[in-house]
Amino acid sequence: MSILGHEFKEIHEAIIDAYPSVSDLAIMVRVELEENLDKITIGKNLNEMVYELITWAESTGRTQELIQGAWKHNSGNPKLCNLLTLQLGENDIESISPNQSVRSPFRQQVQRKISSHSVPAANLEPSQLNRGCYFTYGSMSISVVAATIIGIMIFSYAVGESIPQTISRFRISAIRTRIAEMSQPAENQPTAFVITPVPPTTLESTVLPPSTATAPNVPVPTANSGSSIELNNDPKAIINVGQGNLRAGPGTDYDIIDLLDTETELEITGANSDYTWWQVNVDGKSGWVANSIVTASNTLDIDVVTDIEPLPERTATPAVATAGLFESEYIFGLYGAGGEDLMLDANRPGWIVLGEAIGHDINDHSGKDFSTWSNQRLGVIVILVNGYYPGGTLPSQQYYADFATRCGNYVRNSRGARIWVIGNEMNYAIEWPNNQMILPSDYADAFRQCRNNIHSIDGHENDQVVVGAIAPWDNHASYAGNERGDWVTYFSDVLKLLGPTEADGISIETFTHGADPSLIQSDEKMVPPFADRHFHFRAYQDFMNAIPTNMRHLPVYITAVNQDVAWVDRNTQWVQQAYGEIDFWNKQSGNQKIRVMALYRWPPFDKWLIQGKQGVIDDFKAAMHNDYKWTD
Repeated sequence: MSILGHEFKEIHEAIIDAYPSVSDLAIMVRVELEENLDKITIGKNLNEMVYELITWAESTGRTQELIQGAWKHNSGNPKLCNLLTLQLGENDIESISPNQSVRSPFRQQVQRKISSHSVPAANLEPSQLNRGCYFTYGSMSISVVAATIIGIMIFSYAVGESIPQTISRFRISAIRTRIAEMSQPAENQPTAFVITPVPPTTLESTVLPPSTATAPNVPVPTANSGSSIELNNDPKAIINVGQGNLRAGPGTDYDIIDLLDTETELEITGANSDYTWWQVNVDGKSGWVANSIVTASNTLDIDVVTDIEPLPERTATPAVATAGLFESEYIFGLYGAGGEDLMLDANRPGWIVLGEAIGHDINDHSGKDFSTWSNQRLGVIVILVNGYYPGGTLPSQQYYADFATRCGNYVRNSRGARIWVIGNEMNYAIEWPNNQMILPSDYADAFRQCRNNIHSIDGHENDQVVVGAIAPWDNHASYAGNERGDWVTYFSDVLKLLGPTEADGISIETFTHGADPSLIQSDEKMVPPFADRHFHFRAYQDFMNAIPTNMRHLPVYITAVNQDVAWVDRNTQWVQQAYGEIDFWNKQSGNQKIRVMALYRWPPFDKWLIQGKQGVIDDFKAAMHNDYKWTD
């Protein structure tokens, strides 16, 4: 979209009117455009920043997206409303559903579909779903949800089906459509990076949702004309991880019967109800293996096993904390629960990182049972935050003591966890309570109170209370002595205020700008005034090198790592390269050990979901062929 002179002025005036502060503008750009304002217009005043932002949008073809995003983030601003009306027309603007603030523990951003003016319902909080997205016809607005239900009822009546049959028909049709899309030639698929991605060495069978599940099937090759090929149609599975568990039943709660090496061939004799586990025979033993750790073939006629042995009764875990930190010796990890079976069945019980928004109500004594994970030898790290935008990762200063009390209450009534991170990305404006900056001295004050409360609880005197991670590449937190808002200086200032006796561990984050796996080992630096900072994955080294010498004996945890774009559903070796990089760091003499690198994130709560992306899962599984331990 080419902008005329008067149009440029109108856009400029509207954005400045709607976003009178740099922090407000930066938040809008981060949330609505998924970009870092500081990277586009670093070191400028507000007027210049808006000018360069519009110039950037014009040069990248995102002018209309900028206008729509600015309006969605502040839909009550009349200048933006008038501007958008000129761009789209009154009827079209009525169909856009403005985003309300939707945040997660780590930069959750709304995934927009600008072209259709819709926001996917899966990304909205329950309280937001009733707003819907509307078709406008004259003065009548019909919710998409209501229209869909009416359409299903009419279709069911017309074809003589029940409504559940019709819904099933639509679901199957949607699945077939998706498969057809995925089958398009490679030249029709978008390319996210320059180098040629390495395909996964094994392909796993697709499992449909339980209500429509059928046995996965890998097509059997047919013989070419004139050739003689003997086909083996026996159902089988081959272990495709470094080492897999043969279990007594279909689930990780069942006992391990044996450990199976990679490439071990198994005879498939049955499946559980949703075909996520196979009943197998191997070397005279019968047991179960997870579909996620094998390549299965010829399974079309495999029957569901109905007489599965019940789980053995286990002694309940005592509520009182026991000795040990519930940690793992491996550096593998996931942010969020649900993908831990990948680590368990690869015999690499790594870490689970969980974010918990607990508020600061001193009368709230609720906790959580994390023993589901710690009982399976998984390491457990819990990030305790006050809340999310606009409530703040910490509450306002006057409530620090209340937050510390709440942390103590939560820990006292939880079990299965002994590593607690206090706060997250304290230098990032979105994490500030009601836009009140959290200075390093503020955080240190809150952290001390939380740590003292946790250590005062019987059985938790030796828990690790860990310093929260700082957001790299974010310079919102500018203060005396750190006028440029350097994130590494903020990090260092926090640690210097606490010292080696008032912190039990340190957490950090790092990412790449893009999905190219070569960025893992890139030493590219930023432009001035941050030319001394890494721009990609090795930002972790900037943090590690800034840790004071007297704190280099403390454990370090990378609690979130990913790309700044959504995970590309291919085995690009990005994950393998990342774990290899951290293992290499750990093995260098004198380096402070990093105990985990948690991939952000498994569950489908924002655009960085890993669940269901088989290419990323294959990459993770391939990384676990290695025996990466921080204890080595």
